[in-house]
Amino acid sequence: MKISIVTPAYNMEMYISETIKSVIEQRGDFDVEYILVNDGSTDRTEDIVLDLQKKLASGDVRASCRSFELRYFHQENQGMYSAINNGFSIATGDIFAWIGGDDVYRPDTAFDEIVKWFLSHPKSSWVKGMCGLIDKDGKKIRDGRHRAFYRDWLVQGIYGRES
Repeated sequence: MKISIVTPAYNMEMYISETIKSVIEQRGDFDVEYILVNDGSTDRTEDIVLDLQKKLASGDVRASCRSFELRYFHQENQGMYSAINNGFSIATGDIFAWIGGDDVYRPDTAFDEIVKWFLSHPKSSWVKGMCGLIDKDGKKIRDGRHRAFYRDWLVQGIYGRES
């Protein structure tokens, strides 16, 4: 199974390394297509991403899944949702997700749990994930988690409840 992750990033130099690291370190039997869309940053975001992209290509940094591709795109500042939509428009995975440039996934197993969910619940079409959060110093504020939603639940308005 292939997972396409999109990250919109605007001036995220303080956080983007941790966000990318949280994607690279996901372990499991799946492929990752990671699409980072720089939404016109004026800081060092691009330099950081391109450096990590080189390290992945050279093998200095290794992903913990079956295969990993980091794709980088720059666009003029059009806003977060434009960056997300542009990323999704070129994504090729079986599962799509996006994570902000200042967020992190739960260590190691977040993607593995999602893949297992979809394999064991083939009629499910939507899983809502709440990403982990870090503060300005890189300290984790909240771990990520997920919750499945079925189409009939969405029709009934059962969505977004975090209890």
